Amino acid sequence: MGDINKAPNDFFVNLENTKTIRYNSVIQIQIKSLNEKKLLQAMQFEVSQFPEDSQIDNQHTLYLGSFQTWLHDVQFWKEASVLDAFKLFMRVARHDTYYFKKFHKENPTNESSQQIKNDCFALYQLTTLWFSLHAFRDRTIRKSMGIKKNIFG
Repeated sequence: MGDINKAPNDFFVNLENTKTIRYNSVIQIQIKSLNEKKLLQAMQFEVSQFPEDSQIDNQHTLYLGSFQTWLHDVQFWKEASVLDAFKLFMRVARHDTYYFKKFHKENPTNESSQQIKNDCFALYQLTTLWFSLHAFRDRTIRKSMGIKKNIFG
C-alpha cells in the first residue's frame, strides 16, 4: 500500500512552482478523466479525510456554495494559477468554516505539520472536485472556465 501522505507532501513541496500552472487546466484534466459518479465519490472521500470533530462534513456545503459566482468569473479562469486558487480556497475556508478559522490561521508550507498539510490538501482537492463537477455538468460553465470536455465543448 502506498504512502497516504505522498500526494499532500508532493503538493506542498511543489506549491510555489504551481504559480505557472493555470488552474483551469487542472479542471480540464479532471473532467476528461473522471465521470460524474467518480467526482461525487472523490468529494465524499475528501470530506471524510477531515477529523471527525472538524464539522467539515456539515460545513462543506456552505463553504463550497461561496464559490457559485466564481463558476462564471471569466477573468479568474483566464488568470488564476493553482497557487492563486489554493490561496483563495484557504481564505474562503477561514471565513466560512469554524475548523479552518480556528486551526488554519495561516497558509501551510512544506514545513507545516502533516495534519495541517493533509487538511489543506483535502480542502484544495474537495474544492477542485466541486468545480470539476459543475464544469462536467454544464457547458456554459466550461465556456466561462475556458475549457472543453470533448471536441464539441
